[in-house]
Amino acid sequence: MAIQQLRVGMIGESIIKVTDAESARVMGSGALDVFATPAMIALMEAAAVAAIDPFLDSRQASVGIEINVKHMAA
Repeated sequence: MAIQQLRVGMIGESIIKVTDAESARVMGSGALDVFATPAMIALMEAAAVAAIDPFLDSRQASVGIEINVKHMAA
């Protein structure tokens, strides 16, 4: 597969079981034991990587450059 096959709207999936390690309190992004926004963003990035990795060769990688997220519920 080739990088030229990358398209807007591709779908990737990343699934985790939320534990204390992903809580805002443990991650240092808040005082509550709720799903932390940084953990949510990491999950989103993992899904993006899952979507495009099959199209990259061994010398290529994805890097994030911008994110705009509203975490509406914990």
